[in-house]
Amino acid sequence: MSYFTIVTDVAGQGGQNPRRIKVITDDNLATVKTAGYINSKTHAVLLATDIIDMIYSYSTLTTSGTYGCFTVGISASGVITLTQWADTGNVVLPVVSGDAAVFVGTSGQIGDAGAPPILTNKPVGQTVLSATSSPTPGNITALTALVTESASSVTSNTLVGCSGEVDCVGINGGFVYGIRGKVVSTGTILDNGELACIFGQLNLSGATIPSAVNMALIWGDMGPSAPSGIIPGFHSILISNGTNAIPESHIFLEGGASDLFQLFDDSLTSPTYFLNAGTSSGSAGDTTKCNASKTLRIQVNGTTYWLPLFASNS
Repeated sequence: MSYFTIVTDVAGQGGQNPRRIKVITDDNLATVKTAGYINSKTHAVLLATDIIDMIYSYSTLTTSGTYGCFTVGISASGVITLTQWADTGNVVLPVVSGDAAVFVGTSGQIGDAGAPPILTNKPVGQTVLSATSSPTPGNITALTALVTESASSVTSNTLVGCSGEVDCVGINGGFVYGIRGKVVSTGTILDNGELACIFGQLNLSGATIPSAVNMALIWGDMGPSAPSGIIPGFHSILISNGTNAIPESHIFLEGGASDLFQLFDDSLTSPTYFLNAGTSSGSAGDTTKCNASKTLRIQVNGTTYWLPLFASNS
């Protein structure tokens, strides 16, 4: 048997608008907001200026329910529809402890963003977590940074999708990374997918490239200045492997290119890896042997070697 009580007038309300109506019902929120609900429950006369204080989903066993405030809408045919009133300064429940707060719609209400906030200043850093147990998880990215530029052409300044910077004084141990990419795999790795700690992708499918440009999948730059001379232990690109796993190669290049390498050694800098070939016996420029004009200097296991170069291939 359903439970419904209504009090339309209390002492002191006579002739006053808006009038406060009191309702208690065991029906749920969706039901009480149905058009004609009040018409089916009572013959009391309601006004469009009435405000209804209601306890819905009421239990006669616990004598408790959920409070809601409703305004009254009356159609031309007399059908009454209740609309739950939302305090523009209120918080939309439920919320989760630790989640960020966001505006819900344009009324000024605040609700749960569904995730912790991304902070601008936090001593221990900010962790953004994503988790899934599905073998086909779809496309999940723990953190996405997107810059949208709608101008027909960028002519100055800088657009960066994701920027990582560490400001420090000196280093005598530990690890300092501007951006770190890391993948930890604990299962079987097959050749049906792609796995990379850092993946650089350049999509030119909609671009027009009329002439030579400065463009690269990965670009490393030393900045505007640095100490002059050789810096022992510094490598523009460093790949290390301290495990027993042997890569098939240290560098794998796929696809055609005009040149395998284009090297500009900056001839104003000394020393350089691009050298005139020596002419003594056994050297790259030995006229009785290789007779190369130039060499590239490399090191293998700490020993220096010279690769012969020829300026002609006719």
